[in-house]
Amino acid sequence: LENVREKKDSLSREKMKRLCKAILVAMASLHAKGFVHVDMKPENLMMFSGKLKVIDVDGCVKMNTKINIQDSSISFSPCYCAPEWARFLISESESSITAQPALDVWSVGMTLCKLVTYDAILKPQYGNFLRNAHSHREAGFLFMEWLGGIKKVPLPRTIGEHDKAFLDLISEWLLVCKKDARKSCAQCLSHGFIADVKWEVEASEVKHAPRPKKKEEETSETAAQPLHKGVLFKLN
Repeated sequence: LENVREKKDSLSREKMKRLCKAILVAMASLHAKGFVHVDMKPENLMMFSGKLKVIDVDGCVKMNTKINIQDSSISFSPCYCAPEWARFLISESESSITAQPALDVWSVGMTLCKLVTYDAILKPQYGNFLRNAHSHREAGFLFMEWLGGIKKVPLPRTIGEHDKAFLDLISEWLLVCKKDARKSCAQCLSHGFIADVKWEVEASEVKHAPRPKKKEEETSETAAQPLHKGVLFKLN
């Protein structure tokens, strides 16, 4: 992504779709294992031998556990955090928040937007508060107050101009201010923008492929075909 930005180039639609699907699969896998990342952002995604992996997982929180406002081990990035997280941070009455995948879903939406804009889309808003505030602390509070109260995320025009299907995935499935209305990362895999993306089969997978099934075996298993096949990395 950094190389593309430096060359003032843009990702092709097919590469965009593959990256979006890879990110969603990675996060859906994390959620399937019962964890919430809490600090999902582009910097916590890395390529290893051509495969995208989520890093900084030592800060993950077990799903449905309570996160206390005084827990110093929890890290987050203001421009990628969800509105409910922003409200939690500035609330005087709520001392904890439940770790739910919806927190990551919002952050994934913000991360996918950066594939088009090459910068955090809420950075300009934060910059405005910073210029008018007396300190970084005050700017951070004002930004969180604003984020916690928005009804619709202000998307840059470039998001809509890039691809209408991508805009729909972002605005109607991921960056939905009401957390209960957001789709899960697993549900987003069926969105039209990425539903037709095919995985590239590696030589090692072909070499160790199972024997061809007989026709009667294929027929008996048709009704039990999984919705998605992919590699699941187990945390340890």
